[in-house]
Amino acid sequence: MEQAELLMTKSASENCTVLRDNLSATLLRIGTEMVGVLFVWSETSIQNDDKLLDMYANQVVNMIQTSKLFEELEHRNVELNQKPPAAT
Repeated sequence: MEQAELLMTKSASENCTVLRDNLSATLLRIGTEMVGVLFVWSETSIQNDDKLLDMYANQVVNMIQTSKLFEELEHRNVELNQKPPAAT
């Protein structure tokens, strides 16, 4: 079985890398923090779909960020509910 050669070409998008004609990887970042990688496979070529991939990546990053903020809020609410009321 032959090992497939990766193309590894950068697209117009700084974060999107086309690994093969039908496989691409996009870095998921919040600010300067990398939070993941979105891999996309398609039955057709995705060479020119970097804007679409960026859109999906941005949506995923927004969901991750919203989830983190929600978890922080829940944690803070638990902390506040556990503290005794302040003396007045």
